[in-house]
Amino acid sequence: MIIYLYGLDSYRRAQKLRELVARYRAKHATADFLDIDLGDDASGWGTVWDFLEQPSLFVSVKLAVVRESGAVSEARGCTKAEVKQWKELLRGSVEDKNVFIIISDSSAPRKAFSFLREDPVVSQEFPVLEGGKLDAFLAREMRMRDCVFSPEARRFFVSYLGQFKEERGWIAVHALEQISLAGFSSPVSLDDLRKVVLWESYDESFRLALDFLQQRTAPRRLFYLESLFLRGDSPRYVLNMISACARGRDDVLALADIDEQVKSGALDDEAGLLAFALGTD
Repeated sequence: MIIYLYGLDSYRRAQKLRELVARYRAKHATADFLDIDLGDDASGWGTVWDFLEQPSLFVSVKLAVVRESGAVSEARGCTKAEVKQWKELLRGSVEDKNVFIIISDSSAPRKAFSFLREDPVVSQEFPVLEGGKLDAFLAREMRMRDCVFSPEARRFFVSYLGQFKEERGWIAVHALEQISLAGFSSPVSLDDLRKVVLWESYDESFRLALDFLQQRTAPRRLFYLESLFLRGDSPRYVLNMISACARGRDDVLALADIDEQVKSGALDDEAGLLAFALGTD
């Protein structure tokens, strides 16, 4: 049997891996066990081969945890024959009831190994957290640490995490651990949060976005919008940041409408921002 875990969110993937291993070892305390990271040495696939092929003297069940199985490739120094053998080994283990393999990869499998995402393999993806899933993750992790943020601090924190294209889970948990140990009063204010989350370049853009939203005339908003563009931030990044900072009902509704138009192709990000800025008069 093979369970295949993959995706850029290594924090949640590692959590799931630990959960599966603990559950399995509780049920099969005497099972033969191997834990190997092929990302460190792709030739280690041979160790997995030996482990699975050699008969056990006292137990029939084997558990192998394989990290970065995709490293077994010609690009990483393996021969075409070795890659083929690795593929055959995994395929042959899919329905073997005496073999339990948990694979944890940072990326989806190559085409030749696409069977790892098909039945009867049990697969689960762990993409970078965003939107509602990020909110739910943060709510759970904050609850576990008795952390409560002010609305401004929470918006800042979510937008801060948004700059990272991967490892948002690890980064969020690391920051929350620091915050929970800092002894800040509850709810944690934006000023206190910024003592832990040191992000000067983002901080300036964040303040410009807040200033932009506070302006009630189109010329003033256009001034701050130009300032954001001059920092080198992309229109998509600026639109997401302003949307994250918006508080007023009219602004929130207007930005939601612009987001829908951008996604439908009726507007691009820059045109949407200009429309929002000019819509204040």
